[in-house]
Amino acid sequence: MSKTVKSPQARQFKFWLEQTLQDGMQYQSALFQRICTLDYEHRHQLYQKANQLAQNGADTIITRNDKACHLWLNLKCKADR
Repeated sequence: MSKTVKSPQARQFKFWLEQTLQDGMQYQSALFQRICTLDYEHRHQLYQKANQLAQNGADTIITRNDKACHLWLNLKCKADR
């Protein structure tokens, strides 16, 4: 499933994964990792990627602000793969 939410609706944080600092987000009761960021004008590419992931069963969220869109993958989905 893929959702689009405004950035203020989600709580962002940093975490370590595979020896690198990652961007994370909590939305409702799920935790997500940011996997892609594109300028707002290229958001259609981000939506296509989210759709491909969702077709493969991944839980994704897109957040946006005035300048950029971010694609997030549910960490549970990532752990299952």
